[in-house]
This record gives sequence, structure tokens and C-alpha cells, in this order.
Amino acid sequence: MNARSRVWGWVVATVSALGCGGGDTPPGSLPASLEAPKRLFAIDSLGSTDGDDSFGFIVDVALSSEGALAVSQWGLFEVWVFDPRGRKQVLGRFGDGPGEFASVPDVAWRGDTLVVVQGPESRISLMAGDGRYLRGHATVPRSASARYGSVGYLRSGLTVAAPRTSSSSTPEPNPILLFSTEGQILDTLGEARHRRVSADAALPNGRGFVFLNPLANYTRTELSPDGRYFGTADELEGPDGSELQFVLYDDTGNELGRTAVGVETDPGSDDDVLERTGDIVESLSTRHGLPVASVRKSILEAVQAPDRLPALSRFLVDNAGNLWVGSIVKGGRVFWRAWNIEGDLVRTWIADPDLELKQIHDGGAVAVRRDDVRGWRVVFVRPNAEENSH
Repeated sequence: MNARSRVWGWVVATVSALGCGGGDTPPGSLPASLEAPKRLFAIDSLGSTDGDDSFGFIVDVALSSEGALAVSQWGLFEVWVFDPRGRKQVLGRFGDGPGEFASVPDVAWRGDTLVVVQGPESRISLMAGDGRYLRGHATVPRSASARYGSVGYLRSGLTVAAPRTSSSSTPEPNPILLFSTEGQILDTLGEARHRRVSADAALPNGRGFVFLNPLANYTRTELSPDGRYFGTADELEGPDGSELQFVLYDDTGNELGRTAVGVETDPGSDDDVLERTGDIVESLSTRHGLPVASVRKSILEAVQAPDRLPALSRFLVDNAGNLWVGSIVKGGRVFWRAWNIEGDLVRTWIADPDLELKQIHDGGAVAVRRDDVRGWRVVFVRPNAEENSH
């Protein structure tokens, strides 16, 4: 289907009811057993190797209630916005003035207003759908003692900032901050913790190296696509699995509830996690003249002492306030579980390894995929839909 004439498959039919609270699945019920989660299939996509909709490295995507899609890309100082029929408009340009961006790590929609989060200062810019700059403010004070990275703009106009994860150390916990529209700190929402971010590994030839865990165990923070909810997910690991601890807040920073659930991890899935670090393994194998299998074994021995890789690999919050956890299982696929804040498991999905889910809506999800043939693409998926060739 030509991008200029398409309407995103499930968007028009379902996105207007995203806040309804869970579709036809009553709270506490489980539509599919853990042994048979619903598989996600692509029903539409956007992107190609050339032309106006050819993407580079996609960093973030956001889908509005009207079906407008915003896409930010690495090294591109602008945001591409596609209407429901695939027509593209470019918002922003390079610079540090109003409506200008130095980088764009995050995008979101609040009604028909596009929220652009700029890095590294995490400045919030609000843009009209036609590209006009509306207003903006800085959210994070420049501080050497606490680096902040994850930022989200709530429906109320308040902003949440969570500490940035350090890739090679285990820093002390830092508070999650709530900012006013003037950029003033209003409150703190607990602390974000970082654990077992890296491991010291030893190769069979005696050479040591630091392996940066691809699934670093730290407090995850996420907003719902419509900005109604803000959630945190923390993982406490044990010998047979993990306890996932969740906290849910509303758009004013009030705590709505907290729950903890146990997740068993499959020891056999650790090896599948390393499929996502193939370049690292290949590089070490070539550099040291060692078989790939021995390098993989050394890494697994390092990250499994004393615990296995984290069960919580990805975390999202939907517009109903459900807390979604993605964990890697056999074959490198990602098993998604959804809990409500009462701790009831309400939905289970399974996604192929090349799909990185960015937003979960009531009828499906928006993901990105790196396709060796077609380049980077935005992919619209839904459970148990017919697979097509987009």
C-alpha cells in the first residue's frame, strides 16, 4: 500500500477509545495462558530505503489520538510528523532558539500538541500540529552530582525527570523529580536505583574485560502515551526469578497504588539475550582469536554470578494504567505481560526479536524495526491479526 494513501490499520478504529481501561478484557481475567500468549503481527508500516519517508536510526515514536505519527531520529535535529494518510511534515530545525532542537531523544502527543524533549539539557518544547512553536521550559538543573535523562511530559503540564542510567558503574540512588511548567522542582517521587550495570568477565586466554549488561537492572520509568499516568518498575532478583515492584502515579504526581509480582526466569533464555550483543561477541572473538562459543560462555559466567540476567528487559505503561513488562525468552522473542495496579495479570503478548515496542494502545502497539533490506521502519502491530508483507 502506498504511504501516501494509507490509514494506519487499527488506529482510526481504536485509538479514540484508548483511555477506556482495557477493551473487552475485564480486570483480573487472563485472555491467554502463559503457555499461549497472543502473538503480535504487523498490520501496517512506514519507511523505506529511499524517498521522503526513508528513516535513519529511529529513536522514538508517538501516536496521537487523531492518528498523527511523530518520529525522532538519531542525529536529525527535527521531528517528522505523518498524518493518518502518510503525508509528512517536518517540524523544527537545528539550533537552541524557540522551535529549534539540538537533539530529540523523546516525542509525545498531548491532545493535538506535540511535545519535544531536547537533550542533553532535557528542555521541553510544545509545538502545534502545523509546526508553530507554542512554549517551552527547561526541566533539569545542570548538576554534576546527578545526571538526569529520562523525561516525560504529563497531561497536566507537569514534567517527570528520572536519573539517567550510567553504563559502567552503580551510582547511589537519585530522586525522581516532578517539575512545574516554569521548570521548578515541585516534588520527588521516590528514588531510581541502579544495580549490576556491568560485570567483570575473563576470557579463556586470561584477558579480562568489562561486559556492559545489555539488560542493566535499574529502576524503569515510563509515561502512558496520553500522559495520564506515570509508572516505575523495579526488579529484585532471586535464585529462581525476579520480584517486580511497580508504583503508579496520576498526572499530578499522586500515587495511585503499588504492587509486586513474581516472575520466574528461564535459565535457557540467558543465551538468547546474547543474540542482542552479537557485534560485541564477534569483535571479542576476532580480536582475541577465540571461538564465539567460548566468548559467549565467558560472558554468561560473569553475568550469572551471583544472579542471572534480569527478567525485566523493557517496561511500558498503557493509557489504562496497566504496567507492561517485556522479557526475553527462548528464540530471542520478547514475552510481554500486563498487570493492573492490583497485581492482576490481564494480558500476555509475544513479539518477534526485531520488534521494539515503543507505545502500547488498547488495540495494539507501535514499534520500530531495523530491516536489513528496507531500513528502519515504524511498524503497527496487533495480536493475532493476519500477517502481511508491509
